[in-house]
Amino acid sequence: MIKVAICDDETAICELIEQTIVSNINLVEVFYTGEELIGNLTSGKRYDIIFLDIELNSISGVDIGHKIRSELNDAITQIIYISSKENYAMQLFKI
Repeated sequence: MIKVAICDDETAICELIEQTIVSNINLVEVFYTGEELIGNLTSGKRYDIIFLDIELNSISGVDIGHKIRSELNDAITQIIYISSKENYAMQLFKI
């Protein structure tokens, strides 16, 4: 079973991504804040793929990616960054 998380503060974007993949994926969970996602991850929940917005309200997707890789020691989860901006590209390659 593939587990997917979507995290974006734009409800319409979350719904679009969810509708696009839900027919092929067994479990999709949606989070509208980075804190919700981090809380779920720190409680032991793991995902195979996370669609993650770069610019969230109080914590950036980049910071969440660092937490996933460094603090949670998770190098397996695939992070797919979502953004309408291109200026983060080089920074994201490190994550």
